[in-house]
Amino acid sequence: MTQEKGMGIRAENVARADRVMRSLTERNNSITKTKLRSMFALLTDLFNEVSISREERLSGEQINQLLAAKVRIVYEIGREERKDQIRSFIDETELLSELDAVMAAATRGSFIEFYHYFEALVAYQRYYETMLGKKGN
Repeated sequence: MTQEKGMGIRAENVARADRVMRSLTERNNSITKTKLRSMFALLTDLFNEVSISREERLSGEQINQLLAAKVRIVYEIGREERKDQIRSFIDETELLSELDAVMAAATRGSFIEFYHYFEALVAYQRYYETMLGKKGN
């Protein structure tokens, strides 16, 4: 079954999240579970709103919510003491550039696709920490 681009979870994003989180976890270079989940939680209410909407374009208010989430994510990144680990995480996940792309596209589908990618990052971090016996917060 082929998934339309921008309409949910895409196999290549799941595979990418798998590959990135495995690599980061193996090198003990990921951010904490708590930090990742708190950043992910910033998008949950917006996802619930957008997922039931029939509008293809994100509203100005929704774009502002994404911008506020980006600012909060950048702040959380700046607070991290392990700068090399957070830099590896941001570079390899491309989280900020993906968020910028969603804001530029301003479409429902691009946001939903990004949300599911972020969700896969959270899931694979948990999985690999458990499977590889890495201790996370």
